[in-house]
Amino acid sequence: MRATSFLALAFAASCLWLASGQDPATAPSAPVAPFARHALADELDCATCHATIVDEWATSAHAHAWIDAHYQAELATKQRPESCHGCHIPTPLAEVATHQKPPPRKAELEAHEFGVSCLTCHAGPEGAMLGPYGAATKAHPTLRDPRFAQERSNELCIGCHATTIGPVIGIARDYVTQPELAQTYSCVNCHMDEVERSMATDANDEPLAPRKGRSHTLHGPLNAEFLAKAFDIVARTEGTGPDARTLVVVTNAAGHRVPGLLDRRFELVVDALDARGAKLASTTLVVDQRAFLALNERKELVLPVAAEQVRVRATHHARRLPRPVVFLERVLPTQAD
Repeated sequence: MRATSFLALAFAASCLWLASGQDPATAPSAPVAPFARHALADELDCATCHATIVDEWATSAHAHAWIDAHYQAELATKQRPESCHGCHIPTPLAEVATHQKPPPRKAELEAHEFGVSCLTCHAGPEGAMLGPYGAATKAHPTLRDPRFAQERSNELCIGCHATTIGPVIGIARDYVTQPELAQTYSCVNCHMDEVERSMATDANDEPLAPRKGRSHTLHGPLNAEFLAKAFDIVARTEGTGPDARTLVVVTNAAGHRVPGLLDRRFELVVDALDARGAKLASTTLVVDQRAFLALNERKELVLPVAAEQVRVRATHHARRLPRPVVFLERVLPTQAD
């Protein structure tokens, strides 16, 4: 059966739903940074040798986890705002038990403005930096940590992303109750593109030898191209004459439930088309906090005609977006059952 499929992960961030009624923006032709560059990024000690990685991190939700205006506004409404601090200014994860929500870090370790920073994932005991290789360097002690290997990489994410608090839904909860999922799904594989490059410069500002690693851009649902990959869509026709109909199956291919925030909403409008592209019928699937899609869950939409093709147009509604954003627009051929 011919079909167009999309696969990826939609990542929880601090944004809320914006009521529709505005014209959707056109989806960008390439991924865009969801945040402006962190104003203090160059003040990080790590930026001296790891400038490229810090530049990537600086436009991510992690970098803005504490300073983000939407997060700070939400925090002001909470009776116990400190309950949110652990995941927005976490202590180094090497000090935290697996799958446990981290406590907030002390300001003397690193300024809160840096949010989820280099130290969050990489700081180890006695000033050592943790990573997948443990390669020696004169800049600092370095240790190889098994959590940076493919098999255990989810452990770095689950402590916070399995937590449901405020508007945030614990989308990684399935990985706590079903640890075998880690054999199939990896947060890092979807959210951090694989790269091969020099990871640092030496004392003479010369790049070190290239090696495989990960981009720290950290794709999320504010990246329209990335969000489109969270939905696998196929269409087929069945029946003849007055009983003919078109079935469109939408499957959550994100690797976790969607959406990840109480007030985020996705609308998928599906039109049945004839061979010339004329619209014969239409239906809409709304995916939100009430009508969410669980891991690998599928929804079947029924159109009461035998379509030659279907058009799918999906929009993302979120408070931080100035208007709803089109993140998917495709025409798919139908297949006979």
